[in-house]
Amino acid sequence: MIRKSLLVTGLVIVSAVSFAAQPSRRSPALPANLSKYIDEYPVKLMKVPAVKARLKTLLGKRYGDFDISIAVQSPMTKVGDFLLASGCMPHVCTINEAAFAIDLVNKRLHAVIYEKENPPLYFNEDKKPTPQVLKDWVSGHEQ
Repeated sequence: MIRKSLLVTGLVIVSAVSFAAQPSRRSPALPANLSKYIDEYPVKLMKVPAVKARLKTLLGKRYGDFDISIAVQSPMTKVGDFLLASGCMPHVCTINEAAFAIDLVNKRLHAVIYEKENPPLYFNEDKKPTPQVLKDWVSGHEQ
């Protein structure tokens, strides 16, 4: 009976140590000076490995749709505390577009896929609310 207790205790300890040793699932850090991307095209920032990885994680299976929906791009702008990137699908601008915003204070990504006949699809890191900058971007397309 003591052997069983020791065996169970040992297994519990090994399991706890193994669990504690698991790497955290933290997002890759964004570039330090995101302001340098103002007036640049989003493709430049989207090629940064950490940004690409975080967009892929955020958008999941919709990443491909997002990528084509932002293919024809406008230079990025700073709106309040956000870096805003946007674009549209080739040959269907105003009908199919996408945008992403990076919260420069909290270092979170937010994205939207906009299709004229469908409700916008919002994606937000850490399940945070969609920032007003993306809502305003969508509103500007619905008029």
